Amino acid sequence: APAAQFPHAVHRPAFRAALTGSHLTQRRRDTEVVQKHIRLCGFSGALRLCVKATLLLFPTLLAAQSDWRLAPESERAGFTSEMRHEGCLSAACAVITPPAAALKERGSLMRRMDAAPCRGQTVRLRAAVRLEHPGASDRAQLWLRVERTGGEPGFYDDMGDRPITSASWQTYEISGDVAADAQAVEIGVLVSGRARVWVDRAAFEILGTADAAGQEAFQKLYARVDAAYAAGNLQAVAALATPDAQVTIGAERMPLASVLAQMEADLRRGTRYASHSTVTAVRASGSEASVSVNNQTTVTSPDAARTATSASRDTWVKIDGTWKLRRSVLIVTNLGVPLTGREAVRRVVEEIKQRAAALPEGLPALSQAIGNARIVALGEASYGTREFAEINRGIIQYLVEHKQFSVVAIGADWAEAHALDRYIKTGEGDATAALEKLNAWPWETVEMLQLVRWMRAYNTAPGPHPVLSLAGFDMQSSPQAAAMVVDYLKQYAPETAGSAELAYQEIRDAGRAASAATAVAHMLDAHHRELSAASGEDAWREARQAAAVAYQMREMQLSSKGQAFRAESMAGNVEWLATAHPGEKIVALTHNANVSAAPGAMGNWLRARYGRQLYTVGYAFRGGELRAVEHDSVLARRVEASPEGTGDAVLSAAGMPAFFLDLRRVPAQSVLGAWLSEPHLFRLTGVMWSEALTAQIPAKLYDGLIFVEESHPTSEVP
Repeated sequence: APAAQFPHAVHRPAFRAALTGSHLTQRRRDTEVVQKHIRLCGFSGALRLCVKATLLLFPTLLAAQSDWRLAPESERAGFTSEMRHEGCLSAACAVITPPAAALKERGSLMRRMDAAPCRGQTVRLRAAVRLEHPGASDRAQLWLRVERTGGEPGFYDDMGDRPITSASWQTYEISGDVAADAQAVEIGVLVSGRARVWVDRAAFEILGTADAAGQEAFQKLYARVDAAYAAGNLQAVAALATPDAQVTIGAERMPLASVLAQMEADLRRGTRYASHSTVTAVRASGSEASVSVNNQTTVTSPDAARTATSASRDTWVKIDGTWKLRRSVLIVTNLGVPLTGREAVRRVVEEIKQRAAALPEGLPALSQAIGNARIVALGEASYGTREFAEINRGIIQYLVEHKQFSVVAIGADWAEAHALDRYIKTGEGDATAALEKLNAWPWETVEMLQLVRWMRAYNTAPGPHPVLSLAGFDMQSSPQAAAMVVDYLKQYAPETAGSAELAYQEIRDAGRAASAATAVAHMLDAHHRELSAASGEDAWREARQAAAVAYQMREMQLSSKGQAFRAESMAGNVEWLATAHPGEKIVALTHNANVSAAPGAMGNWLRARYGRQLYTVGYAFRGGELRAVEHDSVLARRVEASPEGTGDAVLSAAGMPAFFLDLRRVPAQSVLGAWLSEPHLFRLTGVMWSEALTAQIPAKLYDGLIFVEESHPTSEVP
């Protein structure tokens, strides 16, 4: 169908591709899957491991099931995955294809699983892998990662010291221990370079109980190493190793003695080392032991501090009854974002105090920064923070009363939000019941209920004023969208309603379900003239958008889709709202990750469409409490204050409980402008509980920034 027949979200490239014949033909070759309704934020739901010792993953589950998918950043970079039936060792195998253009990014096909059945056990990931016509820089790697409580890292190995480069089928494996407090196990395949990577005969196995006693014994040895670094006593480190001990980093091997000599020179120049080591697995046999260890090292010089995290596999030998380190092989290292030094903090804070507007009294400054923008997108650094919701409500009220904003859009499913809109405009129904129809806990809060009731009161107030509307722009779990289409057709084209209803009931195959939903949308376009004549243009437009959302939900659940498709779809739905409410201004509420200008994010799509007519606001906070999902329940959790030198801590040093900063107006050449243009660590909690800090460059991601010193949890609607 020509693009002109798709007046809103469906004209985007992802939707156009869904209508091509070759795409549909490929879809019909997909294996059967079970559709899953995915809730807010698109996390692939935790997949329960079988209690049996072996769970086959490839090829029957790797490419076919919705829980296996390319990582979002891999999708954005152009990686694709599919299942092949020829050229495999077994009946079928997975193939990962990098984008045609050369790139530095690595692609990752992954799966996340609940760790409960594996806690305290030794596990193994095994698979046959080959590269298709590999070049000198082409690599593949299996990887296995254990996530502990609070997002703390457990065992990790990605074969970084032994990458796969062979063009012939060979079997590779990773084995490690799952900590007793593990929350999740992630497994997958990494791809770098331009060669296709084939994967077959993979299995995830529970081998037996982990060596807890061995881990405890070696943890004490590493504690002695950490203490020696903290004291600057490198002789004590050398005493724990053999005289010929070596360190291996990639292809380079060097004596441990030479590494310690370089560190000794650094100590004399004022550098200090702090090390924290965590043993994650031990394999002991006689007088030799292989020890997997995670390490976090902070190097502090007079000017700055930098933290690096790494995973290594160390070999220890027992000599005269004493364990000595013989070899340390680096598997992976991540150079942390530099922490801001004290003097730099002082200079940055001085400028923050000059430019920031304290909240809530500083709302006029935010209004001035927004200027004539038609769309304002407000993010959150946590879905479960009361202060963010309260500030957002204050911003909305101010923009409604002073800048004639009239549409509030939230990151909830589009069709399910209609009940709230009806209540706000007509008083029909109950506000609490309408919130519950969203089926998304971040919006089912007392704070959201207060906003809804304020909007209802505004609409019923006497005197001339615009009528406020509320809409959703997400599409992850929206059965109501299909019901809206069928109801419309029953009224205005009853001869087609039955076939549409059957199309939406397709669940045997994700590809066929998406294709069937596309056909319904196509039918609405083909009969646009007669349908709109019967129902009115507004009713047809609503039904057409419902069909688009029904398609989006099914398309996203394909194994090759995910967060990148969701971001594009949400941006398309916001565009539709702008078209459906001509001349009206929109405030969109969602998460920082959605409003940001990061490649592939919703904010990035909207920026390309609206330019300076879009103003985005990110949030940050130092610590406190918030609500998030853990163990399949929404819980209030304590968040420790972000460490000194992180982005959150620097903003906190300004001494204001809450403030707004217009990033557009901060000169790039100023001290603050330079700081905002560099990466810093910030708290960023989505639906799932995590205390992890995320590197962000505020000036590149948002137009404005709101900081809150202390977070308190939102309240669930009783």
